[in-house]
Amino acid sequence: MKKQRRDMLRKIAVVLLAGVLFAGMEPVETELLAVQAEETIGTENVTGIVDAVSGNETMLKEDNAGNAVISGIGWELDADGTLIISSDEGMKDWKDNGWSLHKDKVKTVTILDGVTGIVKQAFRECTNLLSVDMPDSVTEIGWSAFESCSSLKTVVIPDGVKRMEIFIFKKCENLVSVTLPESLEFMSNTFEECSRLREIVIPPNVDFIAANTFRDCIQLEKVIMCSENKVTIAEGSAFNGCKFFADNAKGIIVPPGTEEKYIEAYRASTGNTAFMYADYIRAHSHSWERTWTNNPSHHWHECTSECTTRNIADKDGYAIHTEDAGTITKQPTETETGIKSYRCSVCGYEMRTETIQSAGTAEGNDSDNRDDNGEGGRENDISVENNMIEDITGNNVTVNYDITDLNKKDVITQPLKDHVPKTGDSTQTELYVTLAMVMGLAYLLLYFTDRGHGMTEETEEEFGLKRQRGIKQKKN
Repeated sequence: MKKQRRDMLRKIAVVLLAGVLFAGMEPVETELLAVQAEETIGTENVTGIVDAVSGNETMLKEDNAGNAVISGIGWELDADGTLIISSDEGMKDWKDNGWSLHKDKVKTVTILDGVTGIVKQAFRECTNLLSVDMPDSVTEIGWSAFESCSSLKTVVIPDGVKRMEIFIFKKCENLVSVTLPESLEFMSNTFEECSRLREIVIPPNVDFIAANTFRDCIQLEKVIMCSENKVTIAEGSAFNGCKFFADNAKGIIVPPGTEEKYIEAYRASTGNTAFMYADYIRAHSHSWERTWTNNPSHHWHECTSECTTRNIADKDGYAIHTEDAGTITKQPTETETGIKSYRCSVCGYEMRTETIQSAGTAEGNDSDNRDDNGEGGRENDISVENNMIEDITGNNVTVNYDITDLNKKDVITQPLKDHVPKTGDSTQTELYVTLAMVMGLAYLLLYFTDRGHGMTEETEEEFGLKRQRGIKQKKN
């Protein structure tokens, strides 16, 4: 019986000791564990397989906010409908394994730099797609790439694309703005049935527009040709069904001074019936704005509308900035610095700024380094390295001296943040002390209940007889 009691008490003591050791450990934050896990397994955090198509798996993961993200090889689609494609392999994998199941979820497409092409039908029938961001690394766009993207409104084709194949934007019925690159040379029937497209600017390198390119663009009223040195020929039926053609209006606008050249070329092109558009050509007349447009190096005047001039060097007033003498735009004060701005004396573009020292600052001796008499510096300062002591626990503390009154020095001790005890806050320390006291009490209890352990039989018998005599004497 005694042995069982001793064993039980020993177990209690072991448990209490383990508790004390646990309480003395520095807590590990969950966030730190999450960071370590991310560094170990990466950011994929795969939680399940959504589908498998042609042997390739499309995975479901979570972003930092806990929202579901669908991903494949080189692409991912977040909960907000943003599709990011990061490689040519990703472009292909999206079309092969992601498009058919997730095309309706796509609202924005972001193609990262390095992707060289958009594969055919890559975003066809993505009916909720609103915008596309393409890098200059894209050099080709496959046929029907954006066909039937009925919500698509604006598109900027990047520099580097030379050819635009058939049906790229066919039936994009809400497409209202398209910017074509200077590099473009050939257009097939790319914008067929874009019923809200009102104006299109044809870059100067395009010398041929194929049949049906703008067929049934029923709102298209202006086609602005920018080629001055050569004529951009439009094949018969290129503009059939367009507004300007149906209204018998002069909707093909060419650079100033090239009208007769365009008309003659169109009338001579009977082989492809381009002559039918000769009566719809008119020359543009510049109307330059009075306000300036600028960039960091030059300024110029823009034309008010339908301008055929694409090169800014050919625009009115184009010139390099001329810096003025500078103007103080923020006066310095005793404690704050001021600002001096330098602008172009012609267009007012701010070219650079200069900092003006505060009024209370002298060169080489700022206001923070002067004493109350305006002299000296920080002679009375006490460096951090020289005002550290150890408290009774052995922890470093900082001693801060208040020297506002040199005859009075108040000493305030504060523990350094980098030397906080590993045991954590005061609550945890109290728990540690309490458990230590309980463990000590258990040890004493074990000691006194186990005093007979190790006695010989004679000693135990003698001890028992003496004990019995004592009990009898008490009764008598």
